[in-house]
Amino acid sequence: GHGGDDRLTGGAGDDSLFGQTGPDWLWGGAGDDVLDGASGIDHLNGGAGDDILSGGFGADLISGGDGADTLDGGADDDRLDGGPGDDTLHGGTGGDRLDGGPGNDELYADSGPDRLDGGSGDDTLYANTGGAVAAVDCGPGNDVLFINPYDEPGGVSNRQLIEEGGVRGCEQVIAEPPVGDPFRGMKYLAPDEGGERQGTALDDNLLGGIGPDRIFGGPGNDIIWGRRQADAPSSASDLLDGGPGDDTIYGGPGPTRIEGGPGDDAITGGTGANTIDAGSGRDVIRLRGRARNVVDAGAGDDDVQAVAGTRNVIRCGPGRDKVTAHRGDRVAPDCERVRRRP
Repeated sequence: GHGGDDRLTGGAGDDSLFGQTGPDWLWGGAGDDVLDGASGIDHLNGGAGDDILSGGFGADLISGGDGADTLDGGADDDRLDGGPGDDTLHGGTGGDRLDGGPGNDELYADSGPDRLDGGSGDDTLYANTGGAVAAVDCGPGNDVLFINPYDEPGGVSNRQLIEEGGVRGCEQVIAEPPVGDPFRGMKYLAPDEGGERQGTALDDNLLGGIGPDRIFGGPGNDIIWGRRQADAPSSASDLLDGGPGDDTIYGGPGPTRIEGGPGDDAITGGTGANTIDAGSGRDVIRLRGRARNVVDAGAGDDDVQAVAGTRNVIRCGPGRDKVTAHRGDRVAPDCERVRRRP
């Protein structure tokens, strides 16, 4: 997508759709798709297949559709509907509404106050992740609800919810300390002053602060943001390193160095000056800032798109690469297919 209100539709295969700023509409269609709304109030629908959907910033509406889907609301107050299939739903930050739909689902109340509805099937609901929940309805089936003990954060309020009748249809209620999704990495929000953070070997979601950040995703398919708010004013410089894996990286408004590492990465430069080393793999690189950008796409069949700016330096490296550039951009001879914007 671009900076406005975009409508992106996938085909019958395995698609990757990325919105940008603005309220976007993403439809994956058939296949095992990856949908990322980025910032804005977005509508995401995975369609048929085992899809991965991330809302990002904004109050999003996310529907998994048929299949075993993974939904992550991200920041703000989101609505998640898993649809038919054995789905995994994470609310993210904000007061979210999670509906597993038909199937044996897992629902995580990451922060609150969230509302959880398991739907039909044998569901597992986690209300012991440290935040209070507003209401829980496990739905038909043999369901399990985990809540915090009294001595854990949120434990008192979640127990009080049961005593006041805010929990329905849960065959088993177990008081245990917080647990994590074994297939999911950390979710980290940097403080305003910035800082340094190292991700895990799993799929992490790492968000930078307003100050200078050094963020290292490590192994796994990570999502890294240079700023928690894409348009936050700042001249602080960031280092964003995805590491091995198929990473999604968004630069911030200040000077940013982005390293994709091995893997098929999706890199979006920030509005400031970006230095991007995509690394090996089939990478997609988008330049949206009007400042000078320097890009080394690395080995692999890469796609470089200069959305804005006219003083970019683009080098492609080994592979059959495609570049969309402006007339004022310097494009190296090793870029096989070059189209110039007027």
